Amino acid sequence: MPDWWGGIGLAALLLSALGSIAGLALGIGTMISRDIISKLWRSATAVNLLWASRFSVLLAAAAAIVFVFFHLESSVLEWNYLSMALRGSGIFLPLTFCVFFPHRVRASMGVAAMGAGIFAALFWKHISPWQINSLFPALVYNLIFLAVGLYWGNKKA
Repeated sequence: MPDWWGGIGLAALLLSALGSIAGLALGIGTMISRDIISKLWRSATAVNLLWASRFSVLLAAAAAIVFVFFHLESSVLEWNYLSMALRGSGIFLPLTFCVFFPHRVRASMGVAAMGAGIFAALFWKHISPWQINSLFPALVYNLIFLAVGLYWGNKKA
């Protein structure tokens, strides 16, 4: 293979890695600053929230780098699957139920479904003898809690 083909391949890998960590850091940093810090620090100005956002993005990127150094033997694809499972189990079915069954699922059961799905996605390969992608059992746990919440209905929980 010519050297320039190898250079293009390495550049593609580098851009993929940078894009992955940039998306992770921005997503987590935005959630921390917008959804947590802005709710806790109500008297913050726009400048303070901007600095909180910058710091949370930096903190998320540093945490990801430390995490990677402790898991050097793992593959990127394994973590991408876990990332998709966490996002899918935490948001997909609860949001779908909110859209198609508005005000019919108890809020407490929606939160429980999100927690159960995330827990299953994180720990499935450690607690199960079956070697399947953790997204599928996580969605099953989501569905169980959401079905119970739909059955009980929304009673201002």
